Amino acid sequence: MEIKANFKLPFKLPIKDELKLISKYHFANICTLFESVQQEIELIDNNAKILTTSLNITYFPNDDLGSEKDIKLILRSFIFNVIWYINRIIDAFRITFGLSYLRNITIFDLPTVIIIELNNEAIAYLTNTEFLNEDLLIITDTDLSKLTSTMTSMDIYTDIFLVDNFYESGKSYLYREDYIRAIIDLQTSFEIFIRNTYRMILNVRGRSSEELDKASEIPFRNVIEQELSKYLKENLKFNTQGPIKEWRQNLYIPRNNIVHSGIANISGKQANLAVESYEKARNFISDLLIREGFLSKEGRVNLNLFKKNDYYPEIDKQLINFMKEKKLIPEELQFIE
Repeated sequence: MEIKANFKLPFKLPIKDELKLISKYHFANICTLFESVQQEIELIDNNAKILTTSLNITYFPNDDLGSEKDIKLILRSFIFNVIWYINRIIDAFRITFGLSYLRNITIFDLPTVIIIELNNEAIAYLTNTEFLNEDLLIITDTDLSKLTSTMTSMDIYTDIFLVDNFYESGKSYLYREDYIRAIIDLQTSFEIFIRNTYRMILNVRGRSSEELDKASEIPFRNVIEQELSKYLKENLKFNTQGPIKEWRQNLYIPRNNIVHSGIANISGKQANLAVESYEKARNFISDLLIREGFLSKEGRVNLNLFKKNDYYPEIDKQLINFMKEKKLIPEELQFIE
């Protein structure tokens, strides 16, 4: 089986045109031809021309892809493997030549439609189909007020919202098929969640600021197996059957393997299991917090237990008047007390 496609980067690699790079991996033999592509950008007075790099890739599968009959699966696997391979090239450029301005790409950097040749047959492959969906969420004025409320809360209680920040970031990486970063961000979210949970429990129990400071020095595993187990009256040992053991196997260990052992071979199945295990473990801990009275029956946390940031923005009358003077909002707009 032979698969071909052109992948135009959003930037220029500093490499001579017509050079070829050949590589062999367990999943494919790959030949890459580098070519510069000129692109015009319209400016007010004239046009500017910039150069980007196109990678013309010829791909010969070595794995089960060669015998696969499902065309969609073949093309999807090809795209995923090639994005990984291109990022491998970019990583090597940065490491070898110190080109820190180069960045890795994701599927969002690809055009919505890519023409792929599969055994000399041209096939149109859709990458970012969401942008073709006419039913996309449209934010209304009511929704915008929710958005600004979230932004304000994020500014005031950064520690709390870091949990969801990294969680949503991890899911976004999963969607882009960047599985390593997905697992790292998901585990970061869970660790912040556990630390926040322990700090909240100590606050509820009226512990001193000295005890709170010392709490941050307790090893992460001990916080779960010893401290949370004690306060939540539940066996949270890592080897006890249940959500914590699943989280350990499917997220905690893979993340440690990535960070500490340099293991980079993470499949989509593993990444999806990591998300599921994260959610089960987090919901399990939250249910225990409700049961033991540390959260409300609706699962809400008392924000007064957490320290506010020294600075956070407020929409006040001065800001409203400033925007009116700049004619960015209507004069008749009223500030609601």
